[in-house]
Amino acid sequence: MTLGPVEGLSIKGMATVWPEDLTGPSACMADEDVYAALLGNDWKLQLDAASWDYSRTERELGVRSRSWTRDTDIDSIDLAIAAAEKALADAGMSPARVDCIIVATCTPTHVTSTIAAKLAKMLGASAAAIDIRAGGAGAINAVATAASYHATGCGVSLVVAAEVSSKYLGEHDLSNALLFGDGAAAVVIESDSSKGGLAAAVIGNSGWSGIPFTVSGTLPPEEGGGDFVFQRPDDVYRRCLADSWREATNELRNISGEELLTEIAPYAVTRTQLGEVCAAFELPGKSALQLLEQHGCTGCVSPLAAMIEHWQQCRNARGDFGGEVLATLAVAGGISWSGLIWRS
Repeated sequence: MTLGPVEGLSIKGMATVWPEDLTGPSACMADEDVYAALLGNDWKLQLDAASWDYSRTERELGVRSRSWTRDTDIDSIDLAIAAAEKALADAGMSPARVDCIIVATCTPTHVTSTIAAKLAKMLGASAAAIDIRAGGAGAINAVATAASYHATGCGVSLVVAAEVSSKYLGEHDLSNALLFGDGAAAVVIESDSSKGGLAAAVIGNSGWSGIPFTVSGTLPPEEGGGDFVFQRPDDVYRRCLADSWREATNELRNISGEELLTEIAPYAVTRTQLGEVCAAFELPGKSALQLLEQHGCTGCVSPLAAMIEHWQQCRNARGDFGGEVLATLAVAGGISWSGLIWRS
């Protein structure tokens, strides 16, 4: 499905929040911290016995550190509220100005309840509250949904993405533990007279087989009926995922048309995956690479955080981020995918 354009939209405020912003620097986990947390004090002996390649994390994944809420009381709603408040402060707006709150997450505080309405209540906002569950593509879908609401009368929207993937890591699951990190991102969008806004969006899905990354526990839960942690994907699924990335990349290139993109900020799983997307658009993807290195794969937060990082760098360098034409793309376990182009 192709959407857009929806013009006359401006990003008025933006923010990213990481666990260390709430709990201190100990939340930032280097590789050795991950090894100790999952394997104990004799982790080096265990890894040497297993002939573990210590350079793999940075060389293959592109990750040097990640931030965790694991073993703390901080949850996705806490990260979401911190990012929302920070973005509203950046916009110079009170929660009362917000007409619509859209929250994307793969790791909500409760299975059956709305995190968006809870966020609205905690902000003290009287706004429509909408939840998005779309795996790693959730934040992109949330931005596209917000643009659609603006097209039909919404004045101000708040889009938030928050993830606490570290709480869903298996006890000895080093592969996923070295990859996944937690965090949140938020943007405040306002309808105005500008020429900015959603240039186009594309949303689709692909067939797949094999064993995926996704948490394997089925619902409703049964005693002994499922393991509620991330699982290791097999080669069959990895090939399906790679095919989906190529499909989504082609679709996003097709809708870009004559747009002169200034940067791309895709969902970052690994350096290799990110590099292939950036090469297809002949753009560097610096913000996504930087966030992957510093914070790991942060689920649906990743593309929104990369967009924000790019806009903030432009704003710091020249005072604003007007004139940027930014593309983003994500493929989610399931498999669904989304991409959009935003003019500022």
